Amino acid sequence: MTFRLTNLLYLFALVAASLSAFGASGIWVAGGVLAFWVLLFHLPRPGCVTLLVIGIVLLSLVLLVLPAVNESRPYWPHAACLNNIRELTTAIINYDTTKGHLPGTGTSADGGPPHSWRVDILPQLDRQDVFDLYHVDEAWNSRRNQQLMGTSPIYFYDLYHCPEHHAPTETAYFAITGPRTVWGNGFDDVTDGLGNTILLMEASGHGTHWAEPKDLTFDEAVELLTTPLPADDSDGHRIDHGYFYKPSYVRNVTMCDGSAHSLQVPLPREAAVALLTANGGEQIAPEWLDRQSEPQLDYGRAWGFSLFVVLAVLPGVPRLRPWIWPVAGGKRQQDGAVVQGRAERRGNQ
Repeated sequence: MTFRLTNLLYLFALVAASLSAFGASGIWVAGGVLAFWVLLFHLPRPGCVTLLVIGIVLLSLVLLVLPAVNESRPYWPHAACLNNIRELTTAIINYDTTKGHLPGTGTSADGGPPHSWRVDILPQLDRQDVFDLYHVDEAWNSRRNQQLMGTSPIYFYDLYHCPEHHAPTETAYFAITGPRTVWGNGFDDVTDGLGNTILLMEASGHGTHWAEPKDLTFDEAVELLTTPLPADDSDGHRIDHGYFYKPSYVRNVTMCDGSAHSLQVPLPREAAVALLTANGGEQIAPEWLDRQSEPQLDYGRAWGFSLFVVLAVLPGVPRLRPWIWPVAGGKRQQDGAVVQGRAERRGNQ
């Protein structure tokens, strides 16, 4: 291969496209492509089998690199957390249907010590046995209640914490308290639409025991929805949708109608307030909520990969000319012979 300025420009373009498509691993991919073509150009004119091998080798190289650059994370922890908060929401709705009001959120109707809604809904979670052992006439952290919570089966712990964030006795699911929320009004007073009003929100790392009557204030919930997730992955979820898509950074919530959503954060403050208020009069388009769960195409990576593919096969285009041009040339020669034959016949006439 004779060195030319075009070769240097091609080298820079291939490396840039490879880095754009594969990140740091792109250096190795570009080097493999260049080495392959340099070796191939020293071989005799390849046949169909040789070109087929070329395509297989290049495709195998790309497929080997893709898993490394994708860095996909297992999807099941996010799905498990979403299922947990959905089950808790169903239990809350069943409690409200049976009792006529939401379970307690730090207050006691009979003036006794406060207990969490997470304790109140234990029967709806098929844990009547645990609820019967719980001493409602004592504080949630009394000695006897602490003994119960430390020795009971782990099943309801799993529902109250997110498996992606390891803290078995700490809850990851909170109600949002305050006069503007559904917990400060009740289902019957939700005028913004049950499907547009948040009932529960996932938030890890707050150090709150599942039985503790402690939840999020309205302002705390707004802050969580409008702030990016921590870089150490201690809260929320990162979802990788595939090589050509941007990762989503989401926080799980459920609505008063029982639906669950993974909201991409940070949200605009206006949207966060609208989702948290029960009767603020804001309008939330259903399609906007649906788009929150849709992956977004990474156009930069898609274009980089497309450019890399074009540049990777570009050196082989000249090798295809002997197959294409002889056919075209033969066709032109045949057409020329036909024209010449017609002219000779006319001259003879």
